[in-house]
Amino acid sequence: MNRISVEGIKVGSRFTHPVFFDNGVNMFVAENIPVSQRDLDMIKTWKITSLFTCGRQLKDGEQFTPAKDLSGGRKYEPLDFIIDTSANKN
Repeated sequence: MNRISVEGIKVGSRFTHPVFFDNGVNMFVAENIPVSQRDLDMIKTWKITSLFTCGRQLKDGEQFTPAKDLSGGRKYEPLDFIIDTSANKN
């Protein structure tokens, strides 16, 4: 799973796959859904500094193309990934 700094996310940002916080437990936005000001305010209020996705952020104006299935037909769930955050203690 890819880690994304919230500093690089702005209103209107979209992603190729769902984006999660809380180590992949809670969804921030679904794939191809633009980030709203309310979304940004929420992660700022909750002091979230990183988000996680199996995809990537789409460039401004980039067309969304559903991802090819590289999983061999297996559907992955957020908890299928283990994220070690022990190095990020504040």
